[in-house]
Amino acid sequence: MSLTASQARDIPAELTVDRVVAALQDLWQHLEHSQKDLKDARKKIQALKLKLSTTQAQRDYFSGRNQELQKELAERQEVMWRAELQKNSLETALKEEATARKEEAITLHQEVASLQRKLENTEKERKDVLVCLLHLQLAQDQQHQQNDMESCAGTSQELSCSSATANHHCVIKSFFSK
Repeated sequence: MSLTASQARDIPAELTVDRVVAALQDLWQHLEHSQKDLKDARKKIQALKLKLSTTQAQRDYFSGRNQELQKELAERQEVMWRAELQKNSLETALKEEATARKEEAITLHQEVASLQRKLENTEKERKDVLVCLLHLQLAQDQQHQQNDMESCAGTSQELSCSSATANHHCVIKSFFSK
């Protein structure tokens, strides 16, 4: 950079070569310092860009992971909801089954009681019929004995007739003792 004659005249006298050199050195140092600051700033920007990139990658990872976990949570909640519905359905079915079984047991107890009463009544009727039959048989046997006694001429026949009557009395007593 060369100065023209008119420009050289415009330079004040106090500017000497030393001052110019000192000013240039200051400017040079300031330039070097600015370049160093610029270099440091670029390094810092690069480090911040790297950190930003890493942070964004982490954010993306955690965002994706969060979505996965949200999806898994929703699926598990649905599974739990379905399980709860199934549990409630099974509980309801079991309660209904238990109620039906209780009603069936009550009905069966009533039927058993009714059948027991019928059995007792039938047993009583059977005994009454047997008693009637035995009385009829006894009356018939007594009639036969009487007829036989009338026709019997001897004592030996009377003894056999009275033993037949005694046998009928034993049969009746053994029947009622059971």
